[in-house]
Amino acid sequence: MSKQAKKVVLLLVEGACEEALLYDRIRTLFTNNEIRFDIIKGDILGDLKQKNAHIKNLVGDRVKNYINKMKLGTTDILSIIQIADTDGCFIEESAVVINDNQEKLTLYNATTISVPNSNQQQKIIERNKLKSKNIHTMRTLNSILSGKVNYQLYYFSRALEHVLFNEANPETRYKVREVEDFLERSQMPIEDFLSYFLPNFSTSTLDEKYLESWKNISTDVASLDRSTNVSLLFDYLKTMND
Repeated sequence: MSKQAKKVVLLLVEGACEEALLYDRIRTLFTNNEIRFDIIKGDILGDLKQKNAHIKNLVGDRVKNYINKMKLGTTDILSIIQIADTDGCFIEESAVVINDNQEKLTLYNATTISVPNSNQQQKIIERNKLKSKNIHTMRTLNSILSGKVNYQLYYFSRALEHVLFNEANPETRYKVREVEDFLERSQMPIEDFLSYFLPNFSTSTLDEKYLESWKNISTDVASLDRSTNVSLLFDYLKTMND
């Protein structure tokens, strides 16, 4: 990439819905940047198959692979923005409960996660421990790749569909189409809509709001609430372009 080329903002997201929701708006607002998405197609923060790997290495390797594939250098990247679902991962172990009459493996409720058997209960407890630990590690960072690339982590709670549609346990079919339909119907910019689901801040600076949003979502059963701090990424990108 030449020195005159636009700096890349790379968004690491779990699925295609995040790209469908955010790509056009971010590209419209931040014309000085090249906006790209890397769809992980899964939950890198709560992946039990990789529980013994260090999360900074997992995320860093993902970014390095993308940079190499696209023939970029770290100096071509303005920032890495990662967006994750909380999946209720910060609740107490006692809030993962067994419902013998439940058919689905996992249901997210107002104050609990319910499962049909003890095996699934242990799996969710283990996933929550791993994911909450990994989130804590990554949310405290402002750069990755040995400090060479700016980094921020944002959340949807419990998931993107929960915030947009108030669906506690969304079906997997037609998810992208539903997001596109939502944007067509919406009468406000997406960042304004998402700002309704921020916590009530006691702080004023962007850095303080970012940290407070994570503190808020990490307490009690807040990670089961309808909440997100994704609107803050728009403010973050403004500061990066000033």
